Amino acid sequence: MEKQALATITAISVAIITPTSALADGMRYNQAIYEEIGMDRSEVIDWVQDPKRNVYGKTEDETMQYLIASTKEEQTSNIRMDTTAARGSWSNQWFAKGGWIARNGMWSLSLQPTWWAATATPTRYYYAESAWATVPPQFSSSRHWTTYPTASKMMKEQFDCHVRYGNLKTPYNLEPSRTSISQITCN
Repeated sequence: MEKQALATITAISVAIITPTSALADGMRYNQAIYEEIGMDRSEVIDWVQDPKRNVYGKTEDETMQYLIASTKEEQTSNIRMDTTAARGSWSNQWFAKGGWIARNGMWSLSLQPTWWAATATPTRYYYAESAWATVPPQFSSSRHWTTYPTASKMMKEQFDCHVRYGNLKTPYNLEPSRTSISQITCN
C-alpha cells in the first residue's frame, strides 16, 4: 500500500512538471525562432496589436511567417554586388543605401530605408510615395531592370508590401524578375 501511494505521488509530481515542457514543445514558435529573427514575442505582438503600424491587420502568424521567411532568405542567400553599381554608393534622405545585389543568381535591388520606414502609418505611406519616386530615376536604366517588361510594376508592388511591414525587415530587396509576389514575404 505504501509503495502504491508513493507511486501515485511520483506520478502526480511528474504530471505537474510535465505540462510545462509539453507546452514549450507544443508552441508554434520557440525561443530559437525569436532569436533567429532578432525580436522577442512581445515585440511581434506589440507590432501586431498597434493599429498605427499594422494597418492591414496582419495576424501574429502572418507576421511571423514574413519574418521567418525573410530571415531564411537572408541566411541562404549567396549575395554578390553588381560591380558596376558598386563603383558609386547611392543614398538620399529616404534610403541609407541602395544597389543591385545577386542572391542565389537572382538580381535584386536592395534598398535600406532611413527613419521614415519606422514611422507610424499613415505617415509612413505618405513618405513612401516620395521615397519610391527617387528609385526609378536612379535604377530603371539598369540592365537588371530593363530586362523584364513588368519590372516597374512588380518592384513597386514589392516595395509597397515591404512598406506595410515598416521596418520589421530591412533592407527591402526588390526583384525585377518577379511576375507575382507573396503577401507574406513580399517577394
